[in-house]
Amino acid sequence: MNKPWHWPAALRVLFAFLALATESALAAEAGLGSIRGRVSNAKTNEYLGDAAVSLDGAPATVFSERDGSFLIASVAPGAHSLRVSYTGLDRFETKVNVTAGQSVVVEAELTTGVYKMDPFTITAEREGNALAITRQRAADNVKNVVSADAFGSAAEGNVADLLQRLPGITVSYTSADPDQVSIRGVSPELSTVTVDGMPVSNAVAGTARTFRFTLTSNISMLESVEVTKALTPEMDAASVGGAINMRSKTPFQSKVTQSFDYQLGGNIETRSDSAHRMNPTMSASYTRVFGDKRRVGLTLAANYTPYYQIQDQVGYTFLATLAVPAYVTRFFYVDGPKITYRRSGSTRLDFELAKNWTTYASVSANYYHAELANKVRDWTTVAAAVAPGYTELVTEALVNPSTATSFSLNNAIVQATSLLYLAGGRNKWENLDLDYDFSFSPGHQVVDTSGNRGAVTGNLTGVGWRLDRGKSTQYPEMRYTGGPDPQDLNNYGTLRYNTGLSFTDDDVWSSKANLRKTFATRWPSELKVGGVFKEQRREFENNAANFIYVGADGVAGRNPATGVNDDQFARFAETQYVRNPTTGGYPSAVWPSAAKLADRRLSAPNEFQADTYNNRRTYYQSLRNAREQIAAGYLQGKIAFGRLSFLGGVRLESTDVRGVGPVQGPILNTVVVNGQTRKETVAEALQRIRAETTAQRTARTAAEAARRTADPAGAAFEEFGSVIRTNNSNYKKYFPSLHARYAFTPNLLARASWATGIGRPNFTNIMPNETANYTNSTVSASNPELKPQYVKNSDVTLEYYFEPVGMLSVAVFRKDISDFIYTDGAGLIPSGADNGFNGLYDGFTLSTSKNGGAARIQGAEFAYQQQFTFLPGYFKGLGMFANYTKLNTSGDYGSNVPRNTSSVPGFVPRSANLGVSYSHGRVLVRAKWLYKSLALFSFSTNPASLRYNPGIGRWDLSARYRMTSHLDLYADAINITAVPMVFQGPMPGRRDSISDYGCKVSFGVSGRY
Repeated sequence: MNKPWHWPAALRVLFAFLALATESALAAEAGLGSIRGRVSNAKTNEYLGDAAVSLDGAPATVFSERDGSFLIASVAPGAHSLRVSYTGLDRFETKVNVTAGQSVVVEAELTTGVYKMDPFTITAEREGNALAITRQRAADNVKNVVSADAFGSAAEGNVADLLQRLPGITVSYTSADPDQVSIRGVSPELSTVTVDGMPVSNAVAGTARTFRFTLTSNISMLESVEVTKALTPEMDAASVGGAINMRSKTPFQSKVTQSFDYQLGGNIETRSDSAHRMNPTMSASYTRVFGDKRRVGLTLAANYTPYYQIQDQVGYTFLATLAVPAYVTRFFYVDGPKITYRRSGSTRLDFELAKNWTTYASVSANYYHAELANKVRDWTTVAAAVAPGYTELVTEALVNPSTATSFSLNNAIVQATSLLYLAGGRNKWENLDLDYDFSFSPGHQVVDTSGNRGAVTGNLTGVGWRLDRGKSTQYPEMRYTGGPDPQDLNNYGTLRYNTGLSFTDDDVWSSKANLRKTFATRWPSELKVGGVFKEQRREFENNAANFIYVGADGVAGRNPATGVNDDQFARFAETQYVRNPTTGGYPSAVWPSAAKLADRRLSAPNEFQADTYNNRRTYYQSLRNAREQIAAGYLQGKIAFGRLSFLGGVRLESTDVRGVGPVQGPILNTVVVNGQTRKETVAEALQRIRAETTAQRTARTAAEAARRTADPAGAAFEEFGSVIRTNNSNYKKYFPSLHARYAFTPNLLARASWATGIGRPNFTNIMPNETANYTNSTVSASNPELKPQYVKNSDVTLEYYFEPVGMLSVAVFRKDISDFIYTDGAGLIPSGADNGFNGLYDGFTLSTSKNGGAARIQGAEFAYQQQFTFLPGYFKGLGMFANYTKLNTSGDYGSNVPRNTSSVPGFVPRSANLGVSYSHGRVLVRAKWLYKSLALFSFSTNPASLRYNPGIGRWDLSARYRMTSHLDLYADAINITAVPMVFQGPMPGRRDSISDYGCKVSFGVSGRY
């Protein structure tokens, strides 16, 4: 049971200080002046946020806003010395004279000796690192910041590729695409992702909450990405792992009137001779500020990135035993050509309506289009068909009815869109700051196997084969040894064809407002309050249908009446795509063509037999939707005692959820009531079923099976489309947090944080879902009373900042997570009409989700980066970054079995990054290494069935040459050694699968005007 949080004593003390500060501030402001101004980079004309601004005699340092503006209020009249510092730039100092009741304006333009070198010198990496270090240094809590151009080009503009370079972050892949981000060992579904602080739709996640970065390709539209690891009260509490915020570029962050950035190039698939192997890429952004008073700003951005890749995979399954030798029960290889198109664009308008009032409106869009053509060839066997004398390296399957080969192919188009409409504003007065934002983000995904596409499967039994791993465990020798020829499609049995559409919609509305009051006293402080309302809706529909090809005679396979098989699958053989051999030297299988089957279904629909009952059942069960509403408010305070500062407060979140969907109902009998023949009602059918005997149940089960055959559409509707249930649930929770920051010196900082958070159930748990199996006496059902998971997070960090650009940090942390969501399949359904199932399923075993259990994650992070500009001669162009993360975990994770670091799927105990860059004159070269240690991929209670990802060590290389001040040449290679993704079983020699995606190469020109 989850226990209520208790406010720490330090939090109560903090608010006591704020009360004292408020009282003293009211008496201190009379007869004082102020200093305001802006901080900018004199060379690049960019305004600098988070620059440290200090005044002699002032009790604390203030930090500039994102647009470079700063304000020091309540300054005593007289002469003062003002200092401004920013990582990588020389310190700015000036004298100012303050008059009572007046505000002095200072324009602080910072520069550095680096800009005095060759004007064609490339400095983007230095500036990106300086931005990230400065923002992290100024933060009140534990966070990492990365500039969009800090590490060079990201794969296809994917933000996840950039994030995996940060400490504490690992990324899982979908095929070759960086996709799901885990922060500090926590499942990706338990972290939040926002754009400019507002939630964004992600329909590709389906019923999960995991943010899928596959859809995003908008690095060109971003200024930076922030990863917050210790939440403050003003932040969404739904971040057990952490929070990722992508910050967009704005027109007012630069002094220039207009600028145009562009990148034109291409990418190439290095292992294919396909006509699609090379594709053009483009990204561009345009910024313009209008008028002499610079009160209107416009930003436009667009990105187009297609990529073709061969997704080769080879895998095998061993007998589930730790004994040696063990034979192989399944071998498969995949030929999966895929072309992906990513398009993104954004428009933003900023307005300065008055000196202290700015507003903005923006719209951004991400579009994902993938054309899939996966082709899988399988070879399987059973114990009785394995030839004697097998070894760990050699398995021979004899010709036997239980040995088989099969094929499956999936020609589909996956399309996904995510739009984000934003509007908001900010009002700033001397000691008061109000901001407000509104957003709407509709998302949509469709998986399309209609038209000339589809999924096709076929099976051929009695085929002998031999697998020899002696020469290569990655690409073993595979040989057909006897039985029907697998290259002749006419030998195959039933041919199944699936076609149709499935849809997912994800719409998110959000609004928030924040009010901050600052107090310029002996102990500078601020008080901040705010509120948020968010609503998210997910809807699902699946119209896909399965067919069996039966030929003109309407019989699949050989017709018993005529002795003839007229199916003749060979006429559907694929002739447009032939790749021979595939990776590993395997001969290309003869595949059926989905397009030819689609054409045949249009011209001869009588030759295809629909699986009507299961098609309609799938459709009705897919018609589900969920709605979640979250209302939140918070109170947050900050106070500084010289070098020591505190930030803390509490957040209240109230959550209301509703799920609507079908549950399994009874097949209705025809009854005669008062002389009238009609279908019985659902209530009457439930009453009949509750009262039946065991013999009557057996008879009913047989009658229902006959009904499904005689009237498949009607039976499917009555069982899965006629009973619609609505689940409702609500809960609320307080989330306190406290953060401390201490500056031993201007360059040595320590932080300590304690924060709480929440992990809400996936949408699949919110929506009704109930299926009964009368044969096994089991019921699978969702749980509308499911509650969230909770976390208490503790952090301690030590940070040292080098001049001019560099930092070293060490962090230790602990997460205590409770009320895990797990599946419980051991409960029995009681009798009685109030058993939760209208009195049905008495004594059945119930499988449902519940809360319970706990886990602890502990870890340490080390991070280092530096530009070696202090070295002599050519060495001053060197730069380096490195980070290392070590994690361990313990607990039951909601199961009955204790888990540890090596038994939690997806938990990566060690990860690291290393990067070296060299810049000299017009040349910039980067080399980056990414490492992830061995991690469990799939858990099983049978140790012989465990699956692991042995980890990777991958190198990326990039180079840039500046031709002119407006033109660069660039080239990037991702995974230059073409290291495959490997999964293995419980023994290193028993590889599970090897996926070879090769090396991604991109090249082109870029520049700025």
